[in-house]
Amino acid sequence: ALLTLPEMHPQRYRLRDPGTLRRTAVRTSLPELSKQLVSTPATQLTSTEKETLDLLAAWPLSTAEQMAGLLGGITRRRTNQLLQSLTQRNLVRADGPRLVLTDAGLACLARRDRAAVGLTLDRWSAEPSRSTSSVYAGTALRTMAAQMAHHDAITSFAAALAAEAAHLRGDDLFDLLPTARSTIGYRYRDQNFVVHPDASFQLAYKGRQRPYLLEVERRATTPRRARARLENYRRYFLSGWADQDHGRELPLVLFLFETPDAELVFLQAAARLPHIPLCASTLPIIARRGVLGDAWRLPPPQSPRRRPLRLLDSRQLVPARRSPFFL
Repeated sequence: ALLTLPEMHPQRYRLRDPGTLRRTAVRTSLPELSKQLVSTPATQLTSTEKETLDLLAAWPLSTAEQMAGLLGGITRRRTNQLLQSLTQRNLVRADGPRLVLTDAGLACLARRDRAAVGLTLDRWSAEPSRSTSSVYAGTALRTMAAQMAHHDAITSFAAALAAEAAHLRGDDLFDLLPTARSTIGYRYRDQNFVVHPDASFQLAYKGRQRPYLLEVERRATTPRRARARLENYRRYFLSGWADQDHGRELPLVLFLFETPDAELVFLQAAARLPHIPLCASTLPIIARRGVLGDAWRLPPPQSPRRRPLRLLDSRQLVPARRSPFFL
């Protein structure tokens, strides 16, 4: 009978004790295995504390109030308890009213996700920059802080959405993603393009799950700028890849403005681009009626009456499209 390699060379292929995998000098300097496990965040943190770390990694520079919303609309007292626990473990720190992960917190999540710790810190470290102490060392965090009003509006929207979905019966929220994780690449007429929504999410209502893309708009306040802003979305929906990217469901693009005048100008410009399923609202309206309330308007010639998202079907808002394979 043929012998297997372990049978031919038993000394070489014998199973080794996991405790002997390191050199003797290294093993003697390490604490006992049970003590090593006790000191790791994976065994110290509760599931809610881990969720808080993940949310703060996705939505850095959030306030405590925004974190309460992102956690499903929990009380401020419970939020403060979670943040205090994570701060004591040196995983989270406050920078004025804003909350950020420490380098230790970023490294913890990077190792869990098998990501490069150095690259993660280069992008998201909240430590002062070596060249200029007044800005963050992380390049992505620095860019975010430079556009704080815009970022704050996005985070407030996400927090309100998460809180409302957690307390309203019938609306279930899935895959609420920040700007950095919402980018969509597509191909149109043999060229590559990219859409950069400010956030993306999915809502399930009566068994149907629908995708949404958010744009908090501060610049497209004139007809010319509005048309230029919509051009990329026009290409995306005409390419036919929009429903392919979202499980055969067309995403509805939500445009959020600061004033009713800016919203009206934008909707009038959008009326000339019927291939884009979109609706619009304003920050004051969202604050009064809620993200899931009667807050959203459609472009003309649709009725100006505001409606909830659950009643807006993106497939009924656009004409039929061709398959991307024939473009």
